[in-house]
Amino acid sequence: LSSAPQQSQVLQPQLFLLYSSGSENRRHFRDRKLPGRSSLSVLVPFQEFRTDRRRGAARIMGRLQVVWLFLLQLVLSLKAQENYVLDDSDGLGRRFDGIGGLSGGGATSRLLIDYPEPQISEILDLLFKPNFGASLHILKVEIGGDAQSTDGTEPSHMHSATDENYERGYEWWLMTEAKKRNPEIKLYALSWAFPAWVGEGTGSPYSYPETTSNYIAKFIQGAKEHHGLTIDYVGIWNERNYNITYIETLRSVLDSKNLGHVQIVAADGSFESIALDVLKYPKLNESVSILGYSL
Repeated sequence: LSSAPQQSQVLQPQLFLLYSSGSENRRHFRDRKLPGRSSLSVLVPFQEFRTDRRRGAARIMGRLQVVWLFLLQLVLSLKAQENYVLDDSDGLGRRFDGIGGLSGGGATSRLLIDYPEPQISEILDLLFKPNFGASLHILKVEIGGDAQSTDGTEPSHMHSATDENYERGYEWWLMTEAKKRNPEIKLYALSWAFPAWVGEGTGSPYSYPETTSNYIAKFIQGAKEHHGLTIDYVGIWNERNYNITYIETLRSVLDSKNLGHVQIVAADGSFESIALDVLKYPKLNESVSILGYSL
């Protein structure tokens, strides 16, 4: 403090945190009506505060002490809030099944298989190795349909009704590499397009639902028989309208081929329509395991 003669001056603090204890504190602040009872108050900048220099400095120090006490109380209260109780008496919410990655839409991961070592293994580790990198829980792949499906074309496992080949394309390789790194990863297969023969020239895979259902079942069986891969989920048609008869037929065909473990995801658009339909049609409700949504 300066030893110069005492004199009044104007102090212009920017912000005060004040613990107000009543009328004694009120008179120090112009044009501010503080509550008479004890309470914490935040004071915005005010214009004039005239006081003796020493008394003003003492008051400021007092206010700073209050600020420290306030901050201490705040920290302790936040610490106390870390302790909370989990209560499932009202039931459980939606289950978190994991975070997934997509290899579909025509050649979105086509270049990966051509990467050299060690880069290719490093990328695959970052994608699928548990507790390392992305650590994906689900891998969704395209069922190739011999058609341009956004970024390119993926070959079908059946170019015709009498043709079967489960080595075409790279999705088999990618699923195998994912399973090597995480045997628990879930596999999800979905068609972006269908070979023309499936619809027998109609241009729609829904025209002959049993033919299309058998085509999908062949893919799932081929994954298991030729690559030891279990497909956990199968979709309907990427970002297209669904068909109730086809979904119900697909469920029946899968069950008849001992593929009851495969869960149907429907549809691949908005929730509203399919959600209403599964409530309206009991057989559809029994056929669909998961409601799918595509952004």
